Amino acid sequence: MLQILALLMLVLGIGLLVYSLNSVAEICTKDNSLGWRVLRLLIVFFIMGYLGVFYYLCEQPETKTPDIIFCIIMLFGGAFVVLVTRLSLLSLIKVEKLVINERNLALHDSLTGLPNRKYLMASLDKLFAVNKPFSLLMLDLNRFKQVNDALGHYYGDLLLIEVGKRINEKLPHNVQLFRLGGDEFAAVIGQSSHSQVDSTIDAIQNALDSAFFIENYELG
Repeated sequence: MLQILALLMLVLGIGLLVYSLNSVAEICTKDNSLGWRVLRLLIVFFIMGYLGVFYYLCEQPETKTPDIIFCIIMLFGGAFVVLVTRLSLLSLIKVEKLVINERNLALHDSLTGLPNRKYLMASLDKLFAVNKPFSLLMLDLNRFKQVNDALGHYYGDLLLIEVGKRINEKLPHNVQLFRLGGDEFAAVIGQSSHSQVDSTIDAIQNALDSAFFIENYELG
């Protein structure tokens, strides 16, 4: 009975180490530093050691109390390795998400969520680098200052959000809208044909033709 208990603990410990090995392999895809690669080799070495102890106990006619204590220690050792590797993986994933969010915030307008001026310049640099033809439209809203002066910046901000959303919904799939700041927007068209430019202008005009309803105000 004691031998079966000891063997079960070893099997569970081996399973935990194999599970931790998967976590370390995923960590290495994100951070292939020497330390993680060494840890992966150590876990493989531990698994071999657990298998060696398993074979040793199978060959013993009787399992003694010290063997049980040793198997308990090995079981908790496997659990500790799982805990460390899993927490490390979760921490790396969290940091990775934070980096992506920071990069996204740096390239997008905080008010409208549209790509910002920095994003626009980077996009233009890429287009120039590959010598790809494109068209650039610059937009600004008429009488927007009057909205800010009459109703305040709160309603002006709500109007900008709705303008960006409506224009973005009407634009063709190969046109990207940017907010440069204030009431200034830009649209990059993925080609330079006159028909594409005209259709984009028409789409923008259609988006702005109808009035905007901002809470209790109708703006148009």
